[in-house]
Amino acid sequence: PLEIAREFVLNKFGLQSEDYVVRDVYQTQVPPVHHVYLRQRISGLEVANANMNINIDGENRIISFGSAPGSQRPQLYRREPVLAPTDAVVRLAQFMRTPIQNPDQIVELMFENLDGEGPAMVLQDVDISTDGDVPVGMSFIATDGGELVQTYSIVLQTDQAWVHAFVDTQGGNVVALNSWTAHAQYRVFPLGANDPEADQRQLVDSQSLAPGFSATWHSMANGTTFTDTQGNNVHAQADPTGRGDWLNLPRPQGNKDLQFDFPLDLTQAPSAYSDAAITNLFYWNNIIHDIFYSYGFNEVAGNFQTSNGDKGGRGGDAVVANGQNGAGTNNADFATPPDGIRPRMRMYLWTVTNPQRDGDLESDIIIHEYGHGISNRLTGGPANANCLGWGESGGMGEGWSDFFSVVFRMKATHTASDNMLLGEYVMAGRGIRRYPYSINQGTNPFSYASLNSISTYDPHTIGTVWASILYELYWNLLETLPFQPDLYSASPNHGNTLALLLVVTGLKLQPCRPTFVTARNAIVQAEELLTHGQNKCAVWRAFAKRGLGIDA
Repeated sequence: PLEIAREFVLNKFGLQSEDYVVRDVYQTQVPPVHHVYLRQRISGLEVANANMNINIDGENRIISFGSAPGSQRPQLYRREPVLAPTDAVVRLAQFMRTPIQNPDQIVELMFENLDGEGPAMVLQDVDISTDGDVPVGMSFIATDGGELVQTYSIVLQTDQAWVHAFVDTQGGNVVALNSWTAHAQYRVFPLGANDPEADQRQLVDSQSLAPGFSATWHSMANGTTFTDTQGNNVHAQADPTGRGDWLNLPRPQGNKDLQFDFPLDLTQAPSAYSDAAITNLFYWNNIIHDIFYSYGFNEVAGNFQTSNGDKGGRGGDAVVANGQNGAGTNNADFATPPDGIRPRMRMYLWTVTNPQRDGDLESDIIIHEYGHGISNRLTGGPANANCLGWGESGGMGEGWSDFFSVVFRMKATHTASDNMLLGEYVMAGRGIRRYPYSINQGTNPFSYASLNSISTYDPHTIGTVWASILYELYWNLLETLPFQPDLYSASPNHGNTLALLLVVTGLKLQPCRPTFVTARNAIVQAEELLTHGQNKCAVWRAFAKRGLGIDA
């Protein structure tokens, strides 16, 4: 069978035996078929994604073949690498958002020249690798246009992911990345979408999510895995009685392929689509966890995870997210105890319409509630849960959560003239705040002086004032900096991600029980630390426009 396959690729593609490697040959007994797997080789290096399979029946007939070589045979493609193997692994780790802490300690153990099949080198003492070792080889990757990119072939296993990646030996870009971890699919309103009236649900594959994160959505560090809506970051379940017995509450079950794809009929009562709603709640809790990790809400800062591995913090505190909660209506809440104790999110049904609407399907409400956990853990340190309890500070907690919700909804097509409502779906178009978020002071007249006429027992209105100021900051930064659609990037060079980065860093810098003035000062200090005064004027103009300037 192998000789038949060799003759076939010679006649069809003009490939000699030195132009490919034989990856596998085996026989299926019933039906009797030989399977031959080849991979193209050029200048001694495999083309990792140029794979061919030839199937030969019991009468030595080729019954089918798949794929094709990735490139026609070139004269010469190999180039001397510009990037060292260690630097390539460091670049990969940065891409996966799990940076290597001690790259200088890495030892390169060479087996042979970086050539041929399999790894030619092992990097030892790589601190993010589960066993310290990272095999490295070299291969080509064929682009869709048939061009070849010479890459380092790297297999990296961390406590969150196991990938086979290909890093350009010249520029250091991650050209391709394959996850070896079983993936899942979720029918949800994905990142960039908000609710059933504004967007359509999509089937999101976990492999399309940011590398290095989704591996913990259904697993724990001790090897425990789940086929329902729980994992290291969140336990999501329906709680129609509102009793909070989360361990024994029902959860959506993925099928054998971990596919969470459930029907959603909004003409029915929410109980009829509970699985779809809880899947959306589970997805969004994980997305928020993963994105804010990039902004510094990680283990040592008190984030919400059952297991922190060896990365610090207390662990044992994945979010308990109880959807369709029967303890109330027309609301949602998030209880944030100190680090190491599980927080609780409760999402209620809304009675404005008939049938009722479910807050589990509106992402800005989920983001808002999770945002309380972020601002409470970061203000005053993760062991102190009492810094934003009431008064001006408590109201600002509502404002930070509103701001997070607005930033997550923003797209490149939004402009500064757009007004943003929160809770628009559950409130049937009205929103839940006194004014929409707008830089037009005719539309939203709130300023720092508005606090003089707002009760300290009205935290949501205090929060709307604070978030209105942060909304000005957001658009000021986008006047000179581009928009970054990848929120995971936490880029200080893009307006929207810098706004989020400044606010999260400010939470860490401000004192316990902050005021508008001390929180403002923390954001100003964050700008100096992150962009060294380059955006100082944009920051101060935002505060000054709403009456919180230097003399406030």
